[in-house]
Amino acid sequence: MTDQNAQILNSLTYHSNSPLAKALPASLHWQLKLGDAANDNLGITVEAIADIEQCLGIICTTQKGSVPLDPNFAVDIETYIDKPSSNSIPLIVSELTTAIIVFEPRVVLMGVTAIINNYSNIIATITWRPTEAINHQLIYTEVAL
Repeated sequence: MTDQNAQILNSLTYHSNSPLAKALPASLHWQLKLGDAANDNLGITVEAIADIEQCLGIICTTQKGSVPLDPNFAVDIETYIDKPSSNSIPLIVSELTTAIIVFEPRVVLMGVTAIINNYSNIIATITWRPTEAINHQLIYTEVAL
């Protein structure tokens, strides 16, 4: 790093009592919490494990082709919804597994299961652990599809 770059970085640092420091999340992995203003989620962030869980939910519930600048992002499970469950569940699990491996590099995927709940919706359970974890604790995330 050049001396000029170091001076620029030093001038951009903030003091711990500044409004900017209070507004920034403490974690490297963060994003705004999904929700709406009616639930008072406006401006709330999720960090660390909660951030990864929210990303998994986004990956699993976003239809492939719906993100204009990344048309291959997410999953294509709508084609399997009205098929018999004996055929559709393995295909949905495969689709979710592939998407998580491709689009969420911060996790080590241990497994994906899916069940039909009350004949009307599918619940996927994703078993994973963070790649940066020291204790290798398994985490289960349920996503209603």
